[in-house]
Amino acid sequence: MNTNSNNNNPSRREFQLSDPPTDGISHLQFSNQSPNLLVVTSWDTSVRIYNIKENKLIQKYHHSSSVLCATFSLDDKYILSGGIDCTLIKYNLQTNEQTTIGITNEINETITHKKAIKCILTIPNQPNLLITGSWDCNVKVWDIDKNILIQNINLDKKIYSMDISPDGNKLVVGTQDLMIYVFQVRNNNLKNPLKLLFRKNSGLKYQTRCIKCFKDNTGYATSSIEGRVSIEYFDDTSKSYAFKCHRSTTNGGVETLFPVNTIAFHPVFGTFATGGCDNIVNIWDRDNKKRICQYRSYDTSIASLSFNSTGEYLAIAVSYTWELGNKEHPVDKIYIREVMQSDVSQKKL
Repeated sequence: MNTNSNNNNPSRREFQLSDPPTDGISHLQFSNQSPNLLVVTSWDTSVRIYNIKENKLIQKYHHSSSVLCATFSLDDKYILSGGIDCTLIKYNLQTNEQTTIGITNEINETITHKKAIKCILTIPNQPNLLITGSWDCNVKVWDIDKNILIQNINLDKKIYSMDISPDGNKLVVGTQDLMIYVFQVRNNNLKNPLKLLFRKNSGLKYQTRCIKCFKDNTGYATSSIEGRVSIEYFDDTSKSYAFKCHRSTTNGGVETLFPVNTIAFHPVFGTFATGGCDNIVNIWDRDNKKRICQYRSYDTSIASLSFNSTGEYLAIAVSYTWELGNKEHPVDKIYIREVMQSDVSQKKL
């Protein structure tokens, strides 16, 4: 990947969200419907919902332990969240009511995850379904209208990251053993909506950090702790490649490899952003294998990124991710950056 690009002008409009979490930020995500609504989860046990236009924390609720993931329901009526307490919560944004999904089934068997819920996804065009991935090695599909478990698939290793294609047809799951599982998501099979298509090695040598599907539904990007991103295509695998990023070299030639914690695809142009433990956000052109721009260096690690539904704003979680262990670190911040077209549009070669 060609990394010759201009550094982005730091004077462009960017602001901090008020009332950020008081401990590490684990995840942030914009609503697919409302471009101003942002949900943020944290190790401080909170789930926070912001209106970025007003720079205002509008709602907040808590789990009993640290929260690792959350998403909006397709109609923006609910927030669905999970974390260390293994509890899947459905929070009604209109009434503030909290419901725990799937405690037991009809014969009183416990059906919740046994370990932390790491990932949570809605399914496009199937508004009543939700998918969770856990450190207990299970992927579960839930009906959030009936609050019941529909399907459970055990993958033998911890689930580290997963994403669903924008058309809702494929689910991509990354596990602890560097394997990638690709499932077909069937909308005509309500009992077993997930069908395994294939599994393969991630192509990366070290732990998977993030998986995100392309906006054109043709493949996915995977990042790892080794300062590398892999671009994979579902059908034409000859187009797949990997590239180095988020690395630095001293004058003495010593190279430092930083974890690439997060990936976010732009909803209009299909280019993508990466954020790493080098405190940097890069924007990449997948097709032309080129970096488009690089944002300024932030105070600490980039823990999570999300473009809003119009692509006008990028939310940036600046939060130490403990890659160097327990040490003093800057306070956690959330920046909202105005995205210029020149930041994210493909350049003519």
